[in-house]
Amino acid sequence: MIAVSQASKRFISHFVDERKVVVIPNGIDVGRFVPVHDKSHAKKRLGLDGKKVVLYLSRLSIRKGPHVLISAVPFLKSKDVAVIVAGKGKLIHVLKTQAKLLGVSDKVMFMSDVEDEVVPLLFQAADVFVLPSITAEAFGIVLLEAMASGVPVITTKVGGI
Repeated sequence: MIAVSQASKRFISHFVDERKVVVIPNGIDVGRFVPVHDKSHAKKRLGLDGKKVVLYLSRLSIRKGPHVLISAVPFLKSKDVAVIVAGKGKLIHVLKTQAKLLGVSDKVMFMSDVEDEVVPLLFQAADVFVLPSITAEAFGIVLLEAMASGVPVITTKVGGI
């Protein structure tokens, strides 16, 4: 049996003999996710000229923690910050309401229908990637994509992260 992380292996081992579980981490296409030295072109294409970009790209579910990120937006010191919350999920309306109630709707950009070919552009525009998961992650492929794109990562220490 194959697990994508040690955390996944520990979970699977509750059901099968641990000796039968091998960890083979996920991989990504490093030709698709490459660092860029000048982020201005990507930011311009997204309408974010001159902004510091914080990117969240994942499902919009409680366990992934997008609400935690939005709660932190009022504490960002820079006025020129744009927080991109990209992904699909049932929380979209809750998150938009949260941003409005916190007075940060002007800083948070929601992108719910992100085409696969746009994902590298988002990482090219990002100054930092945030994945504030609140429960165990098996692995977190988006973290690999961010790091391969040369984007610093802020995340929580849960599961396979």
